[in-house]
Amino acid sequence: MKQGLFGAIVRAPIIEEIVFRAVPFLIYQRVGNFILLGVASALLYALIHWKFGKPFMVYTFIFGLFAWFVMVNYGLLFA
Repeated sequence: MKQGLFGAIVRAPIIEEIVFRAVPFLIYQRVGNFILLGVASALLYALIHWKFGKPFMVYTFIFGLFAWFVMVNYGLLFA
């Protein structure tokens, strides 16, 4: 398996979960503010996918909000 493909399939999703869910969740536990952190996390998650086009960014924003809700309410990191 080529290194670039491995990074795209394995490493990228793991890093995204840490950056866009685990870190905001730790901040949420200390500060609160469910809505602000959820929207900010989902927006940043969508913005890093800009190269796939606007429709995909909308999808990733909505998915980011959904994943944030599931993680905070049900304790699932890999939502």
